[in-house]
Amino acid sequence: MEYEFIIWTDFISHTNQLIEQLNWNSDDYWGIDGGAKFKSSIDSFSTSNELTNGQERLVRTTFNLTVKAYLLPEIKDDNNDEQVLKSYSTQKTVLFQEVETELTKVTSQQELDELLRQDRSFTESNQIGALFPIGTFSNNATQEAKNNEFDLVLEFVSYFDTRTATVTSTNTATFTNTTTKTQPDVDYLSYDTEDLYQIFINGIFVPSNTWGVNDDGTDITFTFNTTLLGYELDGGDEIRGIGKFVDS
Repeated sequence: MEYEFIIWTDFISHTNQLIEQLNWNSDDYWGIDGGAKFKSSIDSFSTSNELTNGQERLVRTTFNLTVKAYLLPEIKDDNNDEQVLKSYSTQKTVLFQEVETELTKVTSQQELDELLRQDRSFTESNQIGALFPIGTFSNNATQEAKNNEFDLVLEFVSYFDTRTATVTSTNTATFTNTTTKTQPDVDYLSYDTEDLYQIFINGIFVPSNTWGVNDDGTDITFTFNTTLLGYELDGGDEIRGIGKFVDS
């Protein structure tokens, strides 16, 4: 969107003070603190000094403000949040030392989350197997092997890292020297792509249906559907990712 502005003052010195403040904030995000902000830029200022006999001096400056904006809903909630952000609730995890109960296979992330939310205070009859599934072992498998598998799965589930990508085109951004953390080789743990990453553009959460991802083992590149996104990327956009990122 483009807006045309006109500044009227009596003296050039007054105009210069206003232009200095506006130009200083050009190519920045304009909006309401705690609310929506949009990338805004000013190309140039045009100033004329008009002095007519019998009339007051007039200094007039015009400029165009270009705003990369998108439509906002007329009705918002009362939580002072412009967008609903995806988040994870607090989980409680308790580690035990023995496995004596029958192990149950978890088939979904929902079942896993439910198990982690349960209160599992230590008793002789309430062991690690009732809280978290362990893979299939032979009868002579050691307790250490079972505990190691549990540690690997728990470390993967709780791992998150925040990184910043580089805009590489109008619809792509790349996390360089970055790959995705390897999932433990167990048949009861499976993550969808949207569970591995959360993407934010200029602080706004971007739904997973607006992007695709390619991890070549060295870099992770996100390709955005600019039609669904509502705008194209440029070098001034900040692309942040929260997920299972590790150095490649």
